[in-house]
Amino acid sequence: MTAFREQLRQVFVVNKFFLLLAALVVTLVCAPVLDDGGLVGRMMHLTCLTLVILAAVAANRARKGMFWAGVFIAAVALPVLWSDAAFQSEPLTIGRLIVSALFFVAMASMILVAVFRDDHTPVQAIFGAICSYLLIGLAWAMIYAAIEHVDDNPFAVAHRRTVGTEGSEFTAFSQLIYFSFVTMSTLGYGDISPRSPFAESATWMQSVTGQFYLAVLVARLIAVLPVARREA
Repeated sequence: MTAFREQLRQVFVVNKFFLLLAALVVTLVCAPVLDDGGLVGRMMHLTCLTLVILAAVAANRARKGMFWAGVFIAAVALPVLWSDAAFQSEPLTIGRLIVSALFFVAMASMILVAVFRDDHTPVQAIFGAICSYLLIGLAWAMIYAAIEHVDDNPFAVAHRRTVGTEGSEFTAFSQLIYFSFVTMSTLGYGDISPRSPFAESATWMQSVTGQFYLAVLVARLIAVLPVARREA
């Protein structure tokens, strides 16, 4: 029993990125199911995002400055998130998407800095790098959703799934998540493509961000691995 408790402590306490990774995976995997779930699906989606926000703040607890910065941003993001659910106003929806995107980008940056500067085990570093990548992808999906609210048909979608009421329909968030990660990994299937200036700008910026992320991560690994081998 003691060994089992120690394993749990290693997973949930020592590896501070595990809970965030779990929350991100659940949020991203469940997105297609929650798209068409009505009010219940919407509440569950917002609950998943709330868990991601709280787990992201907790992941930065080792650095006090970053932790309290995360707490401050979360204190702004969470009320906006749930106010939109309560009032369902167009300005609140756009504000929720923009604030959430900024929060996720900020958290991804803080986690990446912690991965590069702090003394982490290889497993912790890998979990942190994956969390940052998923947070960036989720942030850009939020940006694409915001663009849909301020622009007229910004994306050409081959097999579009919609949410909302007739006359106020938007592309399902799960499809925007799919488009975000396809863009960031530069797969370019072509089934979803930007066709407005805002959408085109956001798309190419995400492609560049994805490539820079991988380049910086690989460069860091190349710099760190020889040192780790010498110390071993």
